[in-house]
Amino acid sequence: MQLHRVVENNHERAYCNMMRTTTAKDKRDAEIELLAKSLRNDMSDDDYFKMENIILEIFGEEYIDHDGVEEALKTLFNIKATSLINN
Repeated sequence: MQLHRVVENNHERAYCNMMRTTTAKDKRDAEIELLAKSLRNDMSDDDYFKMENIILEIFGEEYIDHDGVEEALKTLFNIKATSLINN
């Protein structure tokens, strides 16, 4: 009976640690997303357009569509936001 209780307590402790870690990661991800959106909003339309053109130039317009460019820019803003939060 005692072994059963020890195992049960260890499982409960592991579950609580997992939930705490998951909650912290979700909070951090939300902070990154919010900062990334803020970075995008603070950028001038002209600079954003320049970045779009650079991506299209590098990958070629025949290989990447508008959604791909938007996804690449979103990734770049997320990388910048992550870097700012980590430092």
